[in-house]
Amino acid sequence: MQQPPDHDDDLYDERELAEIDELNSMTGESRSMLDSPWWKRIAIAFAAVLLLALLLPTVVLPALDGLRGGGAAPEPPVSTLAVPDFELQNAHGGTVRLSAAAADNEAVVLVFYRGYFCGICRSQLVELEQNYDAIRALDAELLAISTDTLANAQQMRDLIGARYPVLADPAHEAASAYGVFNLLDDGVAAPATFVIAGGLLAASHVGQEIGERVPAPAILDVLRQLQGIAPTTAS
Repeated sequence: MQQPPDHDDDLYDERELAEIDELNSMTGESRSMLDSPWWKRIAIAFAAVLLLALLLPTVVLPALDGLRGGGAAPEPPVSTLAVPDFELQNAHGGTVRLSAAAADNEAVVLVFYRGYFCGICRSQLVELEQNYDAIRALDAELLAISTDTLANAQQMRDLIGARYPVLADPAHEAASAYGVFNLLDDGVAAPATFVIAGGLLAASHVGQEIGERVPAPAILDVLRQLQGIAPTTAS
């Protein structure tokens, strides 16, 4: 028995073709829309707004503050020294930063001593106190540093009558930075002297024994040489 032609399959194919044509038509319209100058202007404007939003917190607002005179001046670098900088408590009160002392003087002499308990250290610091006026006359500052607490640094200051800064470095940050902490395996700074001039290390001596110290006259000779003055210490 002969079956009638299946018209539903033909109708389905026609609908499918119609949908494909409609999709193709929509895609063509979208392409023509994207290609139009009007749409390109909108895209460029949107990109500009997005870029402005990203730059506003970091570039635009600081620039406006600068024009209004309300912007803060940029922070200067922490240090311009070629040697480790530090800031320590001063037995005379307040704190001392090495870079500030270096900026205010032709030279800075760092003397690391073992601590208040050390009798040899006391003798050394007394000798430095006796020569402090001569050190200052050569436009140099003297900083005595130990890993003592601030209270012990104050005791040392009072005991020797120090006019120069006596600095406490209980966390041994400065002593470690200059490579002298526990060098003699005793848990404190080894006796050492560093002379800093123009932000650079000009001279240094690190004791390999607890009694090995640089005498004050030798320090003065180094300071004189930095100023082009002939040393006075006998050879």
